[in-house]
Amino acid sequence: WGKGLVQSVYRLSDGSALLLVTAKYYTAAGEDINKQFDEEGHLIVDSGGVTPDIIVEQPSAYRFVPLRLVPSEHDAQLARALAVVRARHARAAD
Repeated sequence: WGKGLVQSVYRLSDGSALLLVTAKYYTAAGEDINKQFDEEGHLIVDSGGVTPDIIVEQPSAYRFVPLRLVPSEHDAQLARALAVVRARHARAAD
């Protein structure tokens, strides 16, 4: 999963650069999606990220293959996402 931060790179005149966090991503409920740490700097287990409404496992043959290399006709997650969108669109059209 990716980070919930927007980082901007500022090039400096001496050739170095400054990487600065310029924004964060939040859920609609206002929760920070980054991993969270306590006051002592310890990671709070299972913090951060977004729990999907629908969990779809890839077929075992593709479980450890980068998603961009999974042929779309074998992508179980894409197939389920399209089915959900089509069903919601059909209900909205009624």
